[in-house]
Amino acid sequence: MKVPTNLRSLCEGIVADGAFPITVFDGRGQFLFANNSFERLFSLRFEDFNDSPQLHAFNRHVTERVIPALAAEPRFADRHRLGFPEQEFDVQYQFVKADRGEPFLVALFQNVGETVNQAERALRQQHRFFDFAECSSDWMWEIDTHGTLTFISDQFTRIAGCPPSLFIGTAFGDLGDFVRPEAADFTATQEFRNRRPFRDWIFEITERAGAKRQQRLNGMPVFDDHGGFAGFRGTGTDITEQYATERALRTSRDQLDGTVRKLSERSVELLLALEAAQAANRTQTEFLANVSHELRTPLNAIIGFAEVMAGNMFGPLGSDKYQSYVQDIHTSATHLHELITDVLELSKVESGNTELRLAEVDINEEIRYCIRMIEVRANSKKLKIEFGAINAAVIVQADRRAVRQMLTNLLSNAVKFTPEGGAIRVTAHQRGGKLEISVVDSGIGILPADLENITRPFARGSQKTVQQLEGTGLGLAVTKSLAELHGGGLQIESNAGKGTAVTITLPAVQSDELQEMTAA
Repeated sequence: MKVPTNLRSLCEGIVADGAFPITVFDGRGQFLFANNSFERLFSLRFEDFNDSPQLHAFNRHVTERVIPALAAEPRFADRHRLGFPEQEFDVQYQFVKADRGEPFLVALFQNVGETVNQAERALRQQHRFFDFAECSSDWMWEIDTHGTLTFISDQFTRIAGCPPSLFIGTAFGDLGDFVRPEAADFTATQEFRNRRPFRDWIFEITERAGAKRQQRLNGMPVFDDHGGFAGFRGTGTDITEQYATERALRTSRDQLDGTVRKLSERSVELLLALEAAQAANRTQTEFLANVSHELRTPLNAIIGFAEVMAGNMFGPLGSDKYQSYVQDIHTSATHLHELITDVLELSKVESGNTELRLAEVDINEEIRYCIRMIEVRANSKKLKIEFGAINAAVIVQADRRAVRQMLTNLLSNAVKFTPEGGAIRVTAHQRGGKLEISVVDSGIGILPADLENITRPFARGSQKTVQQLEGTGLGLAVTKSLAELHGGGLQIESNAGKGTAVTITLPAVQSDELQEMTAA
């Protein structure tokens, strides 16, 4: 049969570029050919082999020893040192006959050191595997094509309480039970029939004491060198504690879900109740606003007529008692008017009907204005009011009427609750984008138990002195609501018997913004 040219070229290429060194001699032992791997041993081309004494010695060895030996047997093998630097090779010699020609001697070289290294690497790999298997907390298993156990690692003893050798040669199912019903017979599963890997199968093992221990199995198919199916091998991980924890977590989660559902239902009930309460509160607020508005008109008339009568504008009243009664009427009506005004203001804020008319307000001027309004009452109690003006460039962006009402409320409270001869101090400081205005007095202070509720409507301090003084308990509530409406707030610090500091914060206009507004 004639060998095709392309196949002949392929074979020549395989020999020439093969990984193993190859040489060819004629029947008398003379060099005819060496492949690339053999040439690389000496860093010489075949044409230059005559320059190597080592190769001459090897050639004599072939002529004097190898060829005579091959006369008695078809193959001959020995060991020889060749190359630069020298390496030890196992050399296989054999005569190969060409078509209708004399035979050629072919020598195939295999590096002894490489062979030893391969064996050592394989042995190290085997030792490494056994070390890992010994250190691992997992246990390892292997079955053949019939599902029969052929190997179980020693870690299985720690889990099951019996030596694994008892199970060699038995079915996988003899170890325990798969949690998956369809996997009761492992060889009947789709994974086994289709040779597919599997992960995270739960497998229960009954230990000698009778307790169940859960294992997580992973496996993959095994094939021999020819691609034939050889069985399965894999690992088992003891997850008993983890499994119990997960079950407890599932139970807790179910209980939590039930609690959440109950809370959601309760939340809906509370929301409905809140909406009803808010609706009732809006109705109450609107009622108070309407009633307060209707009362202010006749009160204004009463106050006006009392002032006319007190001033004897149309002649004397006749009796001094009438003059005293008129003064009482004026005082009571004025107090009632202030109360109704506070109630109306608070109801407007709570109902969202208060509209702020924001403007650039010079805080120095407003503080001075409010101090002048309160000075008569302060002087009557010999109170000293101090105020140091802040930088005139700092301006409050606020509703002027609301600012005056807040400052007047704070100053009125300070005058009311500060004993005769005391002091009141007004300060203002800019902190970032906020302006803090504080009214500090040396009055009776507020008890710690009253601080939390003191800003609620109609709330007053529980001291006996406070109860004896006139007041509605609306001043701080109105001030707090107006401050928050501006985007600010109200803070109170107090020591009973030593005094109180009330601070309101309002948005301040920065100096660069002020320059832009002034330029405009």
